[in-house]
Amino acid sequence: TANIPLNELPMDPGILCKATWSFVRLLSLSNSNNRRKYGNDLVHLTSKIFTGPRSELLLKSMSSRDLARLISSAAMSLDGGGVVLTSGEGTSKRRSTFVGLGKKYVEVLNEDGMANILPGDVAEIIWSLAELGVSEELDVKVDFGVEDVEELEGTLNSKVLSGLMTMGYFNRKGADLTLLYNLLVGL
Repeated sequence: TANIPLNELPMDPGILCKATWSFVRLLSLSNSNNRRKYGNDLVHLTSKIFTGPRSELLLKSMSSRDLARLISSAAMSLDGGGVVLTSGEGTSKRRSTFVGLGKKYVEVLNEDGMANILPGDVAEIIWSLAELGVSEELDVKVDFGVEDVEELEGTLNSKVLSGLMTMGYFNRKGADLTLLYNLLVGL
């Protein structure tokens, strides 16, 4: 099912991202490992679609909000905040698919930048890429002004700070430490 040509996808890719994210969020409230497995399977299938041939074209055509949700779903699946990856057959394949999705998205971000992405979505993307372990490959400037930090809810503020710290953003040559200050003040 993951080899469906993009023009034959029976659902709008944006709706697929929204549905996956919603399903993972809903299942994160469940204590049932069986239900979590279903969410994990859905994230895996969706990630396979977005990492297949010509997926870069698909990623570029998507809204940043939908992509932030998709990347967040994959990160929650790895991080344990949503669907937990259990050990066993297929776990490493799923993990590599989620990381592959993150790498594909980093390629798009490095090419297109983050200038037109809302602050809340940037926060979610930064945290997700750090959780997926691909944030070091991100080569774009993260620019949050005081207004942007004020727009973030407390959890998103801490997510972007956590993501930036994990990726070593402030250790890079020429890093703007006013961003760190703004984020710390916003907590």
